[in-house]
Amino acid sequence: MLIEENNCAIITGASLGIGRAIAIELASRKHNLILNSLPDQGLPDFCRKLESEYKISAYCAEGDLTDDRGPESLLDFVKNNRLSVNILVNNAGIGYEGPVESYTKKQIDDMVMLNVRAVTMLTVLFTPELKTHKRSYILNLGSFGDIFHSL
Repeated sequence: MLIEENNCAIITGASLGIGRAIAIELASRKHNLILNSLPDQGLPDFCRKLESEYKISAYCAEGDLTDDRGPESLLDFVKNNRLSVNILVNNAGIGYEGPVESYTKKQIDDMVMLNVRAVTMLTVLFTPELKTHKRSYILNLGSFGDIFHSL
């Protein structure tokens, strides 16, 4: 990957698991980062740790992508901070354990809002910016646990 000095990678779901691991890997490759996760998941401390350890800039953009304006709020954060994005990692996702017929309407709505709508909206919103770079990347991660059970 060609690294341009002022560019950033956006990583959703960056406070835990795969998102956190991707953030560490990109920081170790000297990519600046815009990290997103829900509030109160330790993201500010994680950003400071990455900045200190890898000598990169790490911006903390806490917010809930299941909110109707969640994806737009992330774009607003990027614009308000005059950041340049050449990598979009759509990692945030949600799933529930148990038989699919036991899911509540709220659980289904949250899954659709985060796993489908947010990923699509972020891709649509950031594609114009991504196209301004010689090279840019989108990585969509998805997982949907074992919802299929024998009947």
